[in-house]
Amino acid sequence: MLPRISTHSFQLRSKFLTPHGAPQIFQISHNQSIRSMEKVRIKVNARDIKLGNPGKATTCPIARAIRRKNKNWDIVVGVNLIYINCKSKTVSNPDKVFKWVKDFDVYRPVKPFSFTLYL
Repeated sequence: MLPRISTHSFQLRSKFLTPHGAPQIFQISHNQSIRSMEKVRIKVNARDIKLGNPGKATTCPIARAIRRKNKNWDIVVGVNLIYINCKSKTVSNPDKVFKWVKDFDVYRPVKPFSFTLYL
């Protein structure tokens, strides 16, 4: 039986199978990471902020900053989640990313920042 999911977490069903042939299921919350995944440091700079578009999931400053790590990734950034198509990953946003995206999308002033993305 799967664990219950709180409002601050979600489940990922992996394309990888367990040794018993069942899909692997990860539960992720804002304060939790998947230990087996790689850590990528993302730096959102002033240029990203200037050229980014509020309310546009694929051209916001965070999407631009992540795309600098790999230009082949299709990035969609939401308030709660970041979807990376080429890696077939959906990751939950750290709390500071959550607040930053909300502020940027309603045209509040924001500053460059960095965060760790677990892929």
